[in-house]
Amino acid sequence: MQQRLANVSTVAGSTFRFIELFAGIGGFRLALETIGGECTFSSEVGIEERLTYFKNFGTYPAGDITETPTDAVPGGSETGGARYEMLTAGFP
Repeated sequence: MQQRLANVSTVAGSTFRFIELFAGIGGFRLALETIGGECTFSSEVGIEERLTYFKNFGTYPAGDITETPTDAVPGGSETGGARYEMLTAGFP
């Protein structure tokens, strides 16, 4: 399995930035950081999930994405430009 992840990291260019919406406790983040990704933004509405996410990664996700200002999301404003290559979103 480690060899497979090493191959994916090489294909992905070693490092890439991503944001995760509806992050839950950070499953996507855990997987993507394993292959060289850097999480630049996350959001999750659930209080318990946000606390667990903090325990797992040391940062709190933003709350409800529908109430998050557009310019708080990397690449979300017209002047900001894209600051991530991948967007993930978990299903409820």
